[in-house]
Amino acid sequence: MLRQVQLRWSGHLVRMEDKRLPKRLFYGDVTEGARRQGGQKRPYKNTLKKSLKQLQIDTATWEDLAQDRLAWRRSVKTGSAIYEANRIVAAKTKRAARKSPALLDQYSQCPGLSNMPAMSTHLPHGNPPCRTSSDAMQQQSDNSNLYV
Repeated sequence: MLRQVQLRWSGHLVRMEDKRLPKRLFYGDVTEGARRQGGQKRPYKNTLKKSLKQLQIDTATWEDLAQDRLAWRRSVKTGSAIYEANRIVAAKTKRAARKSPALLDQYSQCPGLSNMPAMSTHLPHGNPPCRTSSDAMQQQSDNSNLYV
């Protein structure tokens, strides 16, 4: 949402008259002054360029696109929707990869008989208790219902 607001404001700046102060500040560069000591804050133009790339808007021609207000708003809105959908899919994939193999790997390396229930031998700061593969599968199916 912040990305959309930033890009809509940038489009507004492009369409402003040249004599307006916000546009002059946006296109002007600081010629005097010292930079702060330590890590530098990211300038607005750098975050703007990053946002344009994330929303798949060409950084070389974005100002021409922003001249047409309706086309600019449409491209920002569709780019944001695509970016958000991709972000959600990536997060779900990452979450699924983090949840399923780790649980199976943790218990598959434990020695034990498959027909014998596991006894809890969990000690603080020690290894996790070993369980049979059927217990691990049962726990995985129980946990999968909690996070959906």
